[in-house]
Amino acid sequence: NFFELGGDSIKAIRVVSKLREDGYELNLHDLMARPVLDMISASVKRRDKEVQYEQGEVVGTLLLTPIQRWFFASEYTIPNYFNQAIILKLLRRVETEIIIEALDSIVRHHDMLRMVYRDGRPELLSFDDIVCYELREYNYRESGFSEDCLEREIEERNNELQSSIDITTGSIMKVGLFRTDDADHLMICIHHLAVDWVSWRILTEDLGIAIRQRLLGQEIRFSEKTASYKDWGEALLEYSSNEVLLREIPYWKSIVTALPRGRIERIDTGEEGIGHISTVLDDNWTDKLLYQSSKSFGTEITDLLLAGLGMAIRNLTGQSKIGVYLEGHGREPIHKRIDIDRTVGWFTSIYPVIIELRDSIRELIIETKEMMRNIPNKGIGYGILKYLSGIFPAHEEADITFNYLGGVSDATSMDAITGASKYRVGRSVSLKNAQENSISINCITITGKFTIDINYKKDKLTDEEAKLFSVLYKKALCDVVECCMGQEIIVKTSSDFGVSSDQLPQDDLEELLLAAF
Repeated sequence: NFFELGGDSIKAIRVVSKLREDGYELNLHDLMARPVLDMISASVKRRDKEVQYEQGEVVGTLLLTPIQRWFFASEYTIPNYFNQAIILKLLRRVETEIIIEALDSIVRHHDMLRMVYRDGRPELLSFDDIVCYELREYNYRESGFSEDCLEREIEERNNELQSSIDITTGSIMKVGLFRTDDADHLMICIHHLAVDWVSWRILTEDLGIAIRQRLLGQEIRFSEKTASYKDWGEALLEYSSNEVLLREIPYWKSIVTALPRGRIERIDTGEEGIGHISTVLDDNWTDKLLYQSSKSFGTEITDLLLAGLGMAIRNLTGQSKIGVYLEGHGREPIHKRIDIDRTVGWFTSIYPVIIELRDSIRELIIETKEMMRNIPNKGIGYGILKYLSGIFPAHEEADITFNYLGGVSDATSMDAITGASKYRVGRSVSLKNAQENSISINCITITGKFTIDINYKKDKLTDEEAKLFSVLYKKALCDVVECCMGQEIIVKTSSDFGVSSDQLPQDDLEELLLAAF
């Protein structure tokens, strides 16, 4: 089973992309819905050579996608300072000229890296018409810095780079090359308008390919481009009036109506600012969570993470339900075929869910799994209906946002160019850009350890309460793992039979579930 092997939706996108490179096609929905390997292989077919996408530079004005409209509707104080960033360790010394050639090739190939935002519209320019990125090189070899001082120095330089992006002039990518005694390190930050977490998987892979090819004296060549972000924006506008999408309206209205009952009722603390706390599961618990816990209830990793979140909130506040804004990768199928698994851009979908908080961990896992399976098309429709169709008026928001980013591993192949760096990327978002939700949770697995990053508004949670919540969430995830691993038989639920739990009378549902055993 793909999920038992540690698969998730982001990895699924890369599987689809890799198959295409080898001349095969696999529908992402088929992989997710039928995740056992022999079923996946039965869904694979030879690639349709007639489906072609523009391989040259795509230029011109773009339509704002739902997530980009959400960004501008948020009215951040410093919209230029809202980035995503990575820092990589170069596993061999590479000349600056080769790094420049690799970066140039990436910016030529991936159109969104040539974006500017002018007069209320994003626009793609030609490589020759814009300064697409800035590279700053820093030499700390034999600098005499202690390791702690060097870490602070690199972080401060990264802060300077991250704060220097201006979306109205271009150069939305900034790169820092840090030459140190142990190795060279490459920090890349890109404004969020042009990139998401799936995009980084594409970009880091292409960066390694480009550097390797130049080191071997070869011409830089990447895999074929999929549909452009420009194509995607136009397709979403078509989809916004599609009958299939409009049928989702009653579902989303029911969720929006329930959101006020899922608020976290807290007395204002009187404090200001954003706090941050992080907690980590060790290798053993991470392995159990990612690789050993999904089989018992037929869950995906996000189901278990949300069940743990629900239990932690219940133990913190005592409430019976909670509203959460989930962030998904947003690369879901729509009304027509449009391949985007190798397209760089901001595709993220944000949509609300209601988690019913049960006393029993077992019941909470099942309830959360069924809630997630009932979401139409992985939630992509909510943002389209809200920002393109104009269906939803302003409504009360959820207090929590949650995002699972997947995993980042050290390089393992013998010909790898980059690996994980020990240095920090600096601050990716200005502190002046106020966080909208009371609690923002990002989860990621870094070199085998599951990490939970929590940002919280200090007027809603004190530092002590945030610390307690962090402890409760970590414990809840361990309790979820123990519940799953202690399950002696595989539990089948209504969604495993292709029906929603609210589509059957209770007697029929119980009979159907009993039949699973």
